[in-house]
Formats: sequence, structure tokens, C-alpha cells
Amino acid sequence: MPLHNIPECQHAIVNSAAGGTLAIVSGVTAPKPQRVGIYRMILFVGAATTLTLQDTASNALAAPWTFGAGGGSLVLDTPINGDPWWQAGAGLGVQFSSTAAVQVSADIWYLQGP
Repeated sequence: MPLHNIPECQHAIVNSAAGGTLAIVSGVTAPKPQRVGIYRMILFVGAATTLTLQDTASNALAAPWTFGAGGGSLVLDTPINGDPWWQAGAGLGVQFSSTAAVQVSADIWYLQGP
């Protein structure tokens, strides 16, 4: 019997100071549309910006996070019930939208499947 209550997650890294849309996970539509579920995240932002987690159709998956001049961080572990924190629609990927060109670094653990 495995020690984990969910299958092993895949890992994505975001490391960009570009601002705008920052890709995390691409959507998969064929042969069957898949959904991306975010289970864990470590996020660091270097300066003032508003960051929104969204699907690749630009629909917000969470409320925007506003960081001040000093930036900030956010750490989320797998919820106790084993459900993802956020899940994109079938066939859609996941991305960040940053209102400013500041350093955004993240480690994101996700599952992608039907």
C-alpha cells in the first residue's frame, strides 16, 4: 500500500521577470481533454505586482494576489482532503498573469488527467 493518498504529482517551475502571461502547464485536448489540478505551490514575488492564477482561456482560478514593493511569498501544501486547490477546465492549461514585469518564481505540483 502506498504512503501517499494521491498519485505522485508532476512538477512545473516558473522563473520569469517578464510580466504579463507566464505559462505553467499547457492544456491537453487530444485524444481526450484533460484537466490540470494544482496540489502544492511555493511562490516568490520580487516586487510590487498583482498576480492572478488563471486557465489558458484567461479565466481566473483564484482571487488576485496583490504584493507590495517588497514582494512576498505564498506556500500551499496538499489540502487535507486530497482535493486540488484549483482545477482548470477540460482541455485548458494553467498560467499566471502578472500586472508588472517583476521576478516571479514558483514551484508547482500538479496532476493532469481526465
